[in-house]
Amino acid sequence: MPRMPKRHWKWVNALSTKQLKGLAIILDTHGYIKEIRHNTIDGFMFEHNTNIINYLEKSSMERFLGFLKETLDQQYSFGGEVAFIYDDMLIKVSLVMMQFGENIICMSLNEDEHTVNILNEVIRINIEQNNQLRKAYAFSAQGIPRDLSIEKMTLLNSELVNTQRELAQKNIELERLNAKLKNIGEQDYLTKVPNRRKFFDDVRNITFDVSYMLIMIDFNNFKMVNDKFGHDKGDETLIEFTKLVTNKINEHGGQIYRFGGDEFVILVQLHESFNIDDCMKTLNDHLRTIHPKLSIAYGVVTITRSEEIPVVDIETALQEVDKLMYRNKYSTKKT
Repeated sequence: MPRMPKRHWKWVNALSTKQLKGLAIILDTHGYIKEIRHNTIDGFMFEHNTNIINYLEKSSMERFLGFLKETLDQQYSFGGEVAFIYDDMLIKVSLVMMQFGENIICMSLNEDEHTVNILNEVIRINIEQNNQLRKAYAFSAQGIPRDLSIEKMTLLNSELVNTQRELAQKNIELERLNAKLKNIGEQDYLTKVPNRRKFFDDVRNITFDVSYMLIMIDFNNFKMVNDKFGHDKGDETLIEFTKLVTNKINEHGGQIYRFGGDEFVILVQLHESFNIDDCMKTLNDHLRTIHPKLSIAYGVVTITRSEEIPVVDIETALQEVDKLMYRNKYSTKKT
């Protein structure tokens, strides 16, 4: 199946565009829209009883499902970024999602009248801390009896210590949430392997003067698995596949990434002991036990980061390996 040409999207920052009114939507636990409190932008209308992922750019769909699962697991998800499609624009929005019974409230972080409780708490504590300091200074400056001044200063000091302790706990919680959000944002929801975003980060930081194989993989006839056995079996196949690949490439400093659907990319150090053709044959043999027509097509290029080339031209490398992979797919279907 030929690949659709890449659209040249115009990006709009959701925190700055004047079109935005803010997003406030009530969803059910499957992501279907039950109630609309605010439209996102002028002229852009959500419809009741439609799934919110229908309005998202393709790469945002899986991220949103991950945020939804996190919300169902712990009653909230904080700061997940997605992109909505509107005409020729992709509009980035950071979401807060909170579960209340069978309802999930989904809001954008730029919504002025809806703020996150934990941030409010930090703001409140900071204000209290400043007020305590002002009171302490005022007591020390007034000509009041020394014993009364000491008594009140002691009380204020105790309150200040408690406030500082509370602020420290809130900061720890924020750091924990940020770390968790970063991990979720870099991990594929289904297979638990790194995603496209993490791939580009890792490429920027590959070791100097070490050559890597960049391998692009796409499944042949994957739809047949879903059609014959159902989507659960399709998901199970992808999960098994990533585990098999991980076992094959771990000792060579390799990593597999899910780009979306049944498309994967592998980064593995170029080494004599690693034979890519043998590895792919083993994987194909396993896939045929699931369905006789199921297999993978792949392409391989070499990339290196060095003093002379400190930044890898990864877009060009991906285009090249994509062509090789589709050439392999075409030749496989002919045999």
